[in-house]
This record gives sequence, C-alpha cells and structure tokens, in this order.
Amino acid sequence: MKNKEKHTLSLKRLISSFSYAFEGIYYLIKHEKNFQIHALAVMVVSIAGIYFQLSPMEWCVITLCFMIVLLGEAMNSALEKVCDLITEEYRSLIKIAKDTAAAGVLLAAIGSVIIAFIIFGNKIYSLLHV
Repeated sequence: MKNKEKHTLSLKRLISSFSYAFEGIYYLIKHEKNFQIHALAVMVVSIAGIYFQLSPMEWCVITLCFMIVLLGEAMNSALEKVCDLITEEYRSLIKIAKDTAAAGVLLAAIGSVIIAFIIFGNKIYSLLHV
C-alpha cells in the first residue's frame, strides 16, 4: 500500500472514530438520566464560574472534575449495557460489577463537590457577608 493510501485510510478511520464518539455522547445526553443530571450540574457550575470569575487554574480544576464525573458516568452506562446484554437474570457478579461502577461515579461526584466547596466557598461567603 502506498503512503498516500495509508494516510487516507488513517484519516477516514480517525473521522469514523470521532463520529462514533459523538454518537455515544448524543446517546448519553438523550437516554441516560444520570448523565443528564451531571450535564446540568456542569452547566450550573459553569455559570457560577463565569459569575465568580474563576482564575484559569480554578477553571482547569473544575473542568477536570467535570470530565472525570462525565467519563465515569459514560463508563458506568457502557458497563451496564454490556451486563444487560450478557443476561437480564440476577447474577451476583453482575450486580457487583454494576454497583462498583456506580460507586466510582459517586466517588468522583463527591470529590467534585468537595473541590467545588473549596473553590466557591470563600467566594459565596464573601458575597453573602458584604
């Protein structure tokens, strides 16, 4: 295969990969209630960040929190679909897999809330005590 043909095929594969990823994001937004809740939280915190004029470093930390929680929710949803594909019967190992995946999202969300309190706490306190 010539170099130009290899490059074209790689570019097509790359574009397809992005297309599939965007389809996954669309599915999550449209069908997964917990993802919708987390996406709403992202919007609310972003509006608060704009209002309180977060520093670039604060935006980096907040954005990292957003991505970790949304990534966790996406992986949790994917794992649930695979488990449901395997069987809809109760299986203790599938329950453990689903529960621990959900626990991962919960831990990420708790950590993100703690970070939000650290970043926004003094800003909100100052606003309320002016």
